[in-house]
Amino acid sequence: MNWNKMIGTVLMLFAVVSTSFAAIPTAKDRTLSPGAYKAKVKVLACGGCGPLVQKTLAADPAVESASVDQETRTATFTVKKGSRVNLTSLQKELDAAAQQMGMGADYGLYDVKKVAAKKTSSNPKK
Repeated sequence: MNWNKMIGTVLMLFAVVSTSFAAIPTAKDRTLSPGAYKAKVKVLACGGCGPLVQKTLAADPAVESASVDQETRTATFTVKKGSRVNLTSLQKELDAAAQQMGMGADYGLYDVKKVAAKKTSSNPKK
């Protein structure tokens, strides 16, 4: 058995596989187009976490509005018309806020989904 040849083959396979997986975009690499989104927040450690996540989301120039339901750990936010949000950049902002808060907070967003905008009726009920 030629060990050098076997090691070379294994290293080559590893290189091919690792570069293949590196090309697969993760959820964090997504760019969000204009519209409303809902996402789960990993850990809201205390009563101050929800407001801090909301403030951090709303501070992004491309975000029109944001709200957080502390009880369900759900963040809802709207990307402005004509804007886009890079989820990786947004997550970095949330990670910095979590570090500021401490206490085991982890503001990682997951299960990010675009939701239908709420329709408002222009005709009042009679």
